[in-house]
Amino acid sequence: MDILFLIGRALFSAVFIVGGIGHFRRREDFVSQARRLGVPCPAAAVAVSGCALLAGGSSVLLGFFGSIGALLLSGVLMVVTFLMHPPSVTAQRVDFLKNVALAGAAVMIFHFGTGPFSVLQMGGVQRRVRPPSTEGGTEMNLRQSKVISVSINASVARVYDFVLAAENMPKWMSSFVRSVTRDGDKWIADTSAGRMEFEFVPRNEFGVLDHWVTLPSGVTVLNPMRVVPNGAGCEISFTLFRLPEMTGETFSADAANVEHDLQTLKKILEAGTA
Repeated sequence: MDILFLIGRALFSAVFIVGGIGHFRRREDFVSQARRLGVPCPAAAVAVSGCALLAGGSSVLLGFFGSIGALLLSGVLMVVTFLMHPPSVTAQRVDFLKNVALAGAAVMIFHFGTGPFSVLQMGGVQRRVRPPSTEGGTEMNLRQSKVISVSINASVARVYDFVLAAENMPKWMSSFVRSVTRDGDKWIADTSAGRMEFEFVPRNEFGVLDHWVTLPSGVTVLNPMRVVPNGAGCEISFTLFRLPEMTGETFSADAANVEHDLQTLKKILEAGTA
């Protein structure tokens, strides 16, 4: 039901696009209201907020850098809400609560992305986020990272084959992945965060399970993953990088989720139910 993403974006964006147009069509009314409420530079404030609403609403609607557009909308909403719709005024309380709710929705879009039918995805353009690299011996764009590793009492070959078979993801990533379908070399996953694409590196003899993941926002990230011998069993590791937009809490939560998934994988393979 990917079309629901587009419908939701259209309904959400319409509020801001129509509102932005209204800022210019009824400019004098808005300027007068802003002046009565003591807003500094009311004419400029109305023009800037109108442009921000149009830009943010269009960005989310088209899915063109929609996360940035959503962040812009949430910022404008919070500023305008407290200046123009103070909750202490009874007549403004409904508008205050409505704007706070919209700001919350904008924050969720910023975090999860605009989903399918985004311009960057449909145009074949994907922003790929790679792990930190070095250039000329100088560290460039070094990001926080964490390696999550779990020992499994099962052979390297068994663990490798099980993980590489992406149709098994709902089994050991059950809290996140609901179902997967194959599309050529890629796997399309229905997840709790929306539709995602997974593409593993070709089968190899080194236990490398690196895979690209295209998020609902259209950003594609590389997840390095390895399985290596450990005595009679093996060790599986996942390197998690903190993306630029991630908060510390989000990064920690992602690390905990990866740990949970690897522990689930361990239980399945050691129980012999795979």
